[in-house]
Amino acid sequence: MSVPGTAAALAAHAAARPDSVALFEPPRQVSYRQLAVQVAAAVTVLERIGITPGMRVGVEVRPDRALHLVLLLACEVIGATTLAVTAADLAAPADPALSGCARLLVTAAAPAAAQAERIPPDWLQSLPPCDADESERILRRPPPAAGLVRIVRTSGTTGRPKAIGMSFAAQQRILDTAIARVAADVGAQPRFLSIYGLGFRASVTRVLQTLQCGGSVLFAAEAQAPAMIAAGLVNHLMFLVGDAKRIVARGSPPPRGHRLHVELVGASADKPLRAALTERFGATVTACYSTNETNLISFVDADGVGRLCPGVAARIVDEAGRDLPHGAVGVIRVRTAVMTDAYVDDPAASAAAFIDGWYHTNDMGRMPDASTLVVLGRADDMLNVGGIKFLPQPIEATLKRVPGVRDAVLVALDHADRASRVVAAIEIGAERVPPGVTEAVRAAMAGAVPGAEVVPVPWFPRTETGKVQRAELRAALARRDGA
Repeated sequence: MSVPGTAAALAAHAAARPDSVALFEPPRQVSYRQLAVQVAAAVTVLERIGITPGMRVGVEVRPDRALHLVLLLACEVIGATTLAVTAADLAAPADPALSGCARLLVTAAAPAAAQAERIPPDWLQSLPPCDADESERILRRPPPAAGLVRIVRTSGTTGRPKAIGMSFAAQQRILDTAIARVAADVGAQPRFLSIYGLGFRASVTRVLQTLQCGGSVLFAAEAQAPAMIAAGLVNHLMFLVGDAKRIVARGSPPPRGHRLHVELVGASADKPLRAALTERFGATVTACYSTNETNLISFVDADGVGRLCPGVAARIVDEAGRDLPHGAVGVIRVRTAVMTDAYVDDPAASAAAFIDGWYHTNDMGRMPDASTLVVLGRADDMLNVGGIKFLPQPIEATLKRVPGVRDAVLVALDHADRASRVVAAIEIGAERVPPGVTEAVRAAMAGAVPGAEVVPVPWFPRTETGKVQRAELRAALARRDGA
């Protein structure tokens, strides 16, 4: 059943189960009563320094996630709109979404700015006292459902990042759906392992849904995850696909009968990884296709076929925007109940992406029937070699299964004085190439891309959420090729 926001849920849990653990970040443990008091006191302080409803507030991403969370929740209670910013953003604030921030809540190390308010590491300990009655009154303020609670930026892997506004009502609808999905596997009060910073939208969503349920959020590093799983301390996990592969390789099974729900995000999850998570951890594994603009679109099975979520509509269109029949390959357009209809401060990008009530994803795919969707890759990644166009993702998936290959990316390099050719970059996670890997990769793609060059790379350039920065990788390969 829906609750009127995370703050009101904190107030309810603080009254009913005050000593239950809300946050655990070793060696610190925060009860629901303590967290409710901290958020309420933070609201008072932030209002005192001039943060008001409707104001856009940049919150610097912090390693101290408990402090970051309190700042986010306090701004939400006030009705301000938060935007996660990084040290790089603050050093060169060219993003229109960032330049629109009236206030910045930053660390002591951040560059000086007129609108900046420095929040020291001990800020929570310096908050003024707030009793239980006052805390409950503050946390139960009616939420501004029509206003924007958060601005989320895309990763920018295919161009400059875009900013998406999320209303309070849309956020709560997303949380209600997520809560129902996880509760079916792990019960009403999950223990969520959070290994990512709160600048990552997927991480924020799962932390908030855990707190609304009255569960416990365990903040930890990736290296701590295998031991926490083995000890049975957590039952809800979310991993980027690359991190999941490392964790499952190092992990030991949890206690017999312990239930785990693992969500894989950020990239397609192959069948071997799903099988390993189920066999090693006894986990229920889910993977989805989603975008920041629309939220969930489909849940994808081990064979790569996605079933559309309730309330989602999808179409496949050609280059002119005309509908294609079932089974045909084209660009995916979707419509969901919680999608945005424009980018923040970017009318040109909005007009290109939001067409007649549909979001033009720029992903290639096909629909076997009206309720299923197969995503094949980004239209931007389409390779054109000698006039022949093909998507690299199916070939990349084959190369990733070669032992010793952590990831693989195909790019086409164009030359003025000779024919275009395909280069297969393989991420090996080390300076030295394991024996036989290059030869095995060349053999694996010989039938699909004969004559392609194989270039081992220690590590691919990636965004903060782990996505490969293909444009940057391609530029590096082109420079190497020219040299």
